Amino acid sequence: MEEVKGILMSFVSFVNCIPHATTKMRKQPQHLATFLTQPKIGSFKSSMVIPMLAKVHKMSSFPFCSLSTSRLSSAFWHITAQPGSTGQITTRVLISDWARRHVNDPYVKQSIKDGYRCRSAYKLLQIQQKFKILKPGLSVMECGCSPGSWSQVAAKLVNAGGAYDPNAAKGSLVGCDLLHVEQVPGSHLFSKFDFTDIESQKVLVQVLEQKTFDVVLSDMAPNASGVKSLDSDRLIKMALQVNDFALKHGSPGSSMVIKIWQGSLMEYLLSKLRINFTKVSTFKPKASRSDSSEIYVIAQY
Repeated sequence: MEEVKGILMSFVSFVNCIPHATTKMRKQPQHLATFLTQPKIGSFKSSMVIPMLAKVHKMSSFPFCSLSTSRLSSAFWHITAQPGSTGQITTRVLISDWARRHVNDPYVKQSIKDGYRCRSAYKLLQIQQKFKILKPGLSVMECGCSPGSWSQVAAKLVNAGGAYDPNAAKGSLVGCDLLHVEQVPGSHLFSKFDFTDIESQKVLVQVLEQKTFDVVLSDMAPNASGVKSLDSDRLIKMALQVNDFALKHGSPGSSMVIKIWQGSLMEYLLSKLRINFTKVSTFKPKASRSDSSEIYVIAQY
Protein backbone atom coordinates (compact mmCIF):
# COMPACT_ATOMS: atom_id res chain seq x y z
CA MET A 1 0.00 0.00 0.00
CA GLU A 2 2.78 2.45 0.83
CA GLU A 3 4.40 1.70 -2.52
CA VAL A 4 1.17 2.44 -4.36
CA LYS A 5 0.73 5.65 -2.38
CA GLY A 6 4.27 6.76 -3.23
CA ILE A 7 3.70 6.08 -6.92
CA LEU A 8 0.47 8.08 -6.95
CA MET A 9 1.90 11.05 -5.05
CA SER A 10 4.95 11.18 -7.32
CA PHE A 11 2.66 10.99 -10.32
CA VAL A 12 0.61 13.92 -9.07
CA SER A 13 3.75 16.01 -8.70
CA PHE A 14 4.99 14.81 -12.10
CA VAL A 15 1.89 15.96 -13.96
CA ASN A 16 1.65 19.14 -11.90
CA CYS A 17 5.06 20.19 -13.19
CA ILE A 18 4.02 20.00 -16.84
CA PRO A 19 0.98 22.31 -17.03
CA HIS A 20 1.71 23.10 -20.70
CA ALA A 21 0.72 19.54 -21.59
CA THR A 22 -2.62 19.42 -19.82
CA THR A 23 -4.94 20.95 -22.42
CA LYS A 24 -4.44 17.99 -24.73
CA MET A 25 -4.32 15.40 -21.99
CA ARG A 26 -7.48 16.63 -20.29
CA LYS A 27 -9.50 15.37 -23.24
CA GLN A 28 -8.21 11.82 -22.93
CA PRO A 29 -10.04 8.98 -21.12
CA GLN A 30 -9.63 8.74 -17.38
CA HIS A 31 -8.05 5.27 -17.52
CA LEU A 32 -6.22 5.27 -14.21
CA ALA A 33 -9.00 6.76 -12.09
CA THR A 34 -11.56 4.33 -13.48
CA PHE A 35 -9.23 1.38 -13.14
CA LEU A 36 -8.10 1.92 -9.58
CA THR A 37 -11.57 2.64 -8.25
CA GLN A 38 -13.20 -0.46 -9.70
CA PRO A 39 -14.50 -2.87 -7.00
CA LYS A 40 -12.42 -5.76 -8.37
CA ILE A 41 -9.31 -4.13 -6.90
CA GLY A 42 -10.48 -4.41 -3.35
CA SER A 43 -6.97 -4.55 -1.90
CA PHE A 44 -6.32 -0.98 -3.07
CA LYS A 45 -9.74 0.40 -2.27
CA SER A 46 -8.79 1.70 1.15
CA SER A 47 -9.28 4.83 3.20
CA MET A 48 -5.74 5.81 2.28
CA VAL A 49 -5.77 5.50 -1.51
CA ILE A 50 -9.30 6.28 -2.63
CA PRO A 51 -9.64 9.73 -0.93
CA MET A 52 -6.30 10.68 -2.44
CA LEU A 53 -7.51 9.62 -5.88
CA ALA A 54 -10.71 11.59 -5.39
CA LYS A 55 -8.72 14.68 -4.49
CA VAL A 56 -6.30 14.57 -7.40
CA HIS A 57 -9.09 13.62 -9.78
CA LYS A 58 -10.49 17.14 -9.27
CA MET A 59 -7.19 18.71 -10.33
CA SER A 60 -7.41 20.01 -13.89
CA SER A 61 -3.76 19.14 -14.46
CA PHE A 62 -4.13 15.47 -13.52
CA PRO A 63 -5.29 13.48 -16.58
CA PHE A 64 -5.00 9.93 -15.20
CA CYS A 65 -3.86 8.60 -18.54
CA SER A 66 -0.84 8.01 -20.72
CA LEU A 67 1.15 11.16 -21.47
CA SER A 68 1.95 12.05 -25.04
CA THR A 69 3.10 15.54 -26.01
CA SER A 70 5.66 16.96 -28.39
CA ARG A 71 8.04 17.86 -25.60
CA LEU A 72 7.43 14.93 -23.31
CA SER A 73 6.90 12.16 -25.83
CA SER A 74 9.12 9.86 -23.77
CA ALA A 75 6.95 10.21 -20.67
CA PHE A 76 4.62 7.22 -20.51
CA TRP A 77 2.86 6.01 -17.43
CA HIS A 78 0.54 3.05 -17.24
CA ILE A 79 -0.70 1.22 -14.19
CA THR A 80 -2.31 -2.19 -14.59
CA ALA A 81 -3.40 -4.96 -12.26
CA GLN A 82 -2.84 -8.65 -12.78
CA PRO A 83 -3.94 -11.71 -10.77
CA GLY A 84 -1.06 -13.17 -8.78
CA SER A 85 -0.40 -16.86 -8.17
CA THR A 86 -2.68 -16.70 -5.12
CA GLY A 87 -5.48 -15.10 -7.09
CA GLN A 88 -4.92 -11.68 -5.49
CA ILE A 89 -4.58 -8.56 -7.56
CA THR A 90 -1.07 -7.14 -7.87
CA THR A 91 0.09 -3.87 -9.36
CA ARG A 92 2.51 -3.46 -12.23
CA VAL A 93 3.84 -0.02 -13.10
CA LEU A 94 5.53 0.81 -16.39
CA ILE A 95 7.30 4.16 -16.54
CA SER A 96 9.81 5.81 -18.85
CA ASP A 97 13.34 6.75 -17.81
CA TRP A 98 12.26 10.41 -17.68
CA ALA A 99 9.38 9.61 -15.37
CA ARG A 100 11.51 7.29 -13.28
CA ARG A 101 14.03 10.09 -12.77
CA HIS A 102 11.23 12.37 -11.68
CA VAL A 103 9.96 9.87 -9.11
CA ASN A 104 13.45 9.61 -7.62
CA ASP A 105 14.10 13.35 -7.75
CA PRO A 106 14.92 14.62 -4.23
CA TYR A 107 13.10 17.89 -4.89
CA VAL A 108 9.96 16.01 -5.88
CA LYS A 109 10.11 13.98 -2.68
CA GLN A 110 10.77 17.10 -0.62
CA SER A 111 7.92 19.02 -2.25
CA ILE A 112 5.50 16.27 -1.18
CA LYS A 113 6.78 16.48 2.40
CA ASP A 114 6.68 20.29 2.47
CA GLY A 115 3.25 20.53 0.86
CA TYR A 116 4.33 22.35 -2.30
CA ARG A 117 2.39 21.71 -5.47
CA CYS A 118 5.49 21.25 -7.58
CA ARG A 119 9.28 20.93 -7.26
CA SER A 120 9.69 24.36 -8.89
CA ALA A 121 8.99 25.94 -5.48
CA TYR A 122 12.63 25.29 -4.58
CA LYS A 123 13.83 27.30 -7.57
CA LEU A 124 12.18 30.42 -6.18
CA LEU A 125 13.37 29.61 -2.66
CA GLN A 126 16.95 29.38 -3.94
CA ILE A 127 16.56 32.62 -5.90
CA GLN A 128 15.26 34.26 -2.73
CA GLN A 129 18.15 32.90 -0.70
CA LYS A 130 20.65 34.54 -3.02
CA PHE A 131 18.94 37.79 -4.04
CA LYS A 132 16.53 38.54 -1.14
CA ILE A 133 13.87 40.01 -3.42
CA LEU A 134 10.81 39.16 -1.29
CA LYS A 135 9.92 40.38 2.19
CA PRO A 136 6.74 41.08 4.20
CA GLY A 137 4.67 43.98 2.92
CA LEU A 138 5.66 43.81 -0.74
CA SER A 139 3.18 43.54 -3.60
CA VAL A 140 3.91 40.81 -6.15
CA MET A 141 2.65 40.09 -9.66
CA GLU A 142 3.18 36.51 -10.84
CA CYS A 143 2.88 35.77 -14.54
CA GLY A 144 2.04 32.16 -15.34
CA CYS A 145 1.30 31.01 -11.80
CA SER A 146 -0.07 27.49 -12.39
CA PRO A 147 0.15 25.08 -10.61
CA GLY A 148 0.83 27.53 -7.75
CA SER A 149 4.09 26.40 -6.16
CA TRP A 150 5.76 29.79 -6.70
CA SER A 151 2.58 31.40 -5.38
CA GLN A 152 2.85 29.34 -2.20
CA VAL A 153 6.42 30.52 -1.64
CA ALA A 154 5.84 34.16 -2.55
CA ALA A 155 2.61 34.50 -0.58
CA LYS A 156 4.29 33.34 2.60
CA LEU A 157 7.38 35.50 2.13
CA VAL A 158 5.41 38.73 1.55
CA ASN A 159 2.70 37.78 4.07
CA ALA A 160 0.01 38.09 1.41
CA GLY A 161 -3.21 39.46 2.82
CA GLY A 162 -1.73 39.16 6.31
CA ALA A 163 -2.63 35.46 6.20
CA TYR A 164 0.73 34.18 7.46
CA ASP A 165 1.88 36.51 10.24
CA PRO A 166 -0.52 38.93 11.95
CA ASN A 167 2.42 40.86 13.38
CA ALA A 168 4.22 41.43 10.06
CA ALA A 169 3.51 43.93 7.29
CA LYS A 170 0.72 42.78 4.99
CA GLY A 171 1.73 42.16 1.40
CA SER A 172 -0.17 41.31 -1.77
CA LEU A 173 0.09 38.60 -4.41
CA VAL A 174 -1.72 38.73 -7.74
CA GLY A 175 -1.20 36.02 -10.35
CA CYS A 176 -2.70 34.62 -13.52
CA ASP A 177 -2.36 31.70 -15.87
CA LEU A 178 -3.99 30.33 -19.00
CA LEU A 179 -4.58 27.13 -17.05
CA HIS A 180 -6.65 26.53 -13.95
CA VAL A 181 -4.90 27.30 -10.67
CA GLU A 182 -6.13 26.72 -7.14
CA GLN A 183 -6.10 29.73 -4.83
CA VAL A 184 -3.33 30.23 -2.28
CA PRO A 185 -4.23 31.85 1.09
CA GLY A 186 -4.04 35.64 0.92
CA SER A 187 -3.59 35.73 -2.85
CA HIS A 188 -5.64 36.68 -5.91
CA LEU A 189 -4.97 34.10 -8.63
CA PHE A 190 -6.83 34.26 -11.93
CA SER A 191 -7.38 31.10 -13.98
CA LYS A 192 -7.73 31.07 -17.76
CA PHE A 193 -6.26 34.55 -17.88
CA ASP A 194 -3.87 35.64 -20.63
CA PHE A 195 -1.17 37.83 -19.13
CA THR A 196 -0.04 39.02 -22.56
CA ASP A 197 -3.48 40.56 -23.20
CA ILE A 198 -3.62 44.27 -22.37
CA GLU A 199 -7.19 44.09 -21.08
CA SER A 200 -6.20 41.25 -18.74
CA GLN A 201 -3.34 43.36 -17.40
CA LYS A 202 -5.78 46.16 -16.59
CA VAL A 203 -7.81 43.76 -14.45
CA LEU A 204 -4.70 42.52 -12.66
CA VAL A 205 -3.55 46.05 -11.86
CA GLN A 206 -6.96 47.04 -10.48
CA VAL A 207 -6.71 44.36 -7.78
CA LEU A 208 -4.18 46.50 -5.92
CA GLU A 209 -5.26 49.87 -4.60
CA GLN A 210 -1.85 51.39 -5.21
CA LYS A 211 -1.80 49.93 -8.73
CA THR A 212 1.92 49.21 -8.66
CA PHE A 213 3.97 46.11 -7.95
CA ASP A 214 7.22 45.80 -6.03
CA VAL A 215 8.17 42.47 -7.59
CA VAL A 216 7.19 40.84 -10.88
CA LEU A 217 7.77 37.09 -11.17
CA SER A 218 7.54 35.03 -14.34
CA ASP A 219 8.05 31.30 -14.51
CA MET A 220 5.79 30.97 -17.53
CA ALA A 221 6.77 29.39 -20.83
CA PRO A 222 5.10 28.84 -24.20
CA ASN A 223 3.92 25.42 -25.35
CA ALA A 224 7.07 23.73 -26.56
CA SER A 225 7.38 23.00 -30.27
CA GLY A 226 10.41 20.78 -29.89
CA VAL A 227 12.58 23.19 -31.86
CA LYS A 228 14.88 24.66 -29.21
CA SER A 229 15.84 27.85 -31.05
CA LEU A 230 12.20 28.66 -31.84
CA ASP A 231 11.03 27.92 -28.30
CA SER A 232 13.82 30.04 -26.84
CA ASP A 233 12.94 33.01 -29.05
CA ARG A 234 9.26 32.72 -28.16
CA LEU A 235 10.07 32.73 -24.45
CA ILE A 236 12.33 35.77 -24.89
CA LYS A 237 9.41 37.56 -26.53
CA MET A 238 7.26 36.76 -23.50
CA ALA A 239 10.05 37.98 -21.22
CA LEU A 240 10.07 41.30 -23.04
CA GLN A 241 6.33 41.60 -22.43
CA VAL A 242 6.92 40.98 -18.73
CA ASN A 243 9.58 43.69 -18.79
CA ASP A 244 7.17 46.14 -20.41
CA PHE A 245 4.58 45.38 -17.72
CA ALA A 246 7.13 45.85 -14.93
CA LEU A 247 8.26 49.19 -16.32
CA LYS A 248 4.67 50.40 -16.61
CA HIS A 249 3.25 49.05 -13.36
CA GLY A 250 6.28 48.56 -11.15
CA SER A 251 6.99 50.61 -8.05
CA PRO A 252 10.18 52.70 -7.83
CA GLY A 253 12.98 50.31 -6.93
CA SER A 254 11.02 47.23 -8.01
CA SER A 255 12.57 43.89 -8.94
CA MET A 256 11.84 41.29 -11.58
CA VAL A 257 12.52 37.56 -11.98
CA ILE A 258 12.02 35.99 -15.40
CA LYS A 259 12.63 32.48 -16.66
CA ILE A 260 14.18 32.15 -20.11
CA TRP A 261 15.65 29.37 -22.18
CA GLN A 262 19.18 30.13 -23.28
CA GLY A 263 19.40 31.01 -26.95
CA SER A 264 20.50 33.55 -29.53
CA LEU A 265 18.29 36.37 -28.19
CA MET A 266 19.40 36.05 -24.59
CA GLU A 267 22.01 38.82 -24.82
CA TYR A 268 19.50 41.07 -26.55
CA LEU A 269 17.11 40.66 -23.62
CA LEU A 270 19.85 41.36 -21.07
CA SER A 271 20.89 44.53 -22.90
CA LYS A 272 17.29 45.75 -22.91
CA LEU A 273 16.95 45.13 -19.18
CA ARG A 274 20.19 46.96 -18.39
CA ILE A 275 18.72 50.14 -19.84
CA ASN A 276 16.23 50.47 -16.97
CA PHE A 277 17.63 48.28 -14.18
CA THR A 278 20.89 48.98 -12.35
CA LYS A 279 21.66 45.33 -11.67
CA VAL A 280 20.86 42.46 -14.04
CA SER A 281 22.01 38.96 -13.09
CA THR A 282 21.52 35.45 -14.44
CA PHE A 283 21.13 32.53 -12.10
CA LYS A 284 20.51 28.81 -12.45
CA PRO A 285 19.11 27.37 -9.20
CA LYS A 286 20.33 23.98 -8.07
CA ALA A 287 16.71 22.83 -8.32
CA SER A 288 16.84 23.34 -12.09
CA ARG A 289 17.68 20.12 -13.86
CA SER A 290 21.27 20.02 -15.10
CA ASP A 291 20.19 19.14 -18.64
CA SER A 292 17.68 22.00 -18.84
CA SER A 293 18.51 25.18 -20.75
CA GLU A 294 16.38 27.27 -18.42
CA ILE A 295 17.98 30.12 -16.57
CA TYR A 296 16.54 32.95 -14.51
CA VAL A 297 17.15 36.64 -15.03
CA ILE A 298 16.99 38.81 -11.91
CA ALA A 299 16.66 42.53 -12.59
CA GLN A 300 16.90 45.01 -9.72
CA TYR A 301 17.04 48.76 -9.32
